Amino acid sequence: MNPQQKPIHPGQVLRTEYLEPLNISLAELSRRLQVELSVIQELIAEKSRLTVGLAYRLYLYFGTSARYWLNLQRDYDLATYPDKEILQKQIQPYA
Repeated sequence: MNPQQKPIHPGQVLRTEYLEPLNISLAELSRRLQVELSVIQELIAEKSRLTVGLAYRLYLYFGTSARYWLNLQRDYDLATYPDKEILQKQIQPYA
């Protein structure tokens, strides 16, 4: 990922690649996935992490893989890890 590029949250992908093009409301997705509406709202607002359980539900509903969703979360977590610069200064590579 380009350092200037903003990391992509799985909620953004869900919103722009699935919900908007397929015209699925948050309430509809919540009902179909059998989760609280707040779970979907928080994810779409990029205020929560995607859980394994939700990744599995998205896999079942959209026919993607759970791994696809979890990889999005993993990549986002790695890109936004708050202590990476501090650790890079403190930990010397194995030589």
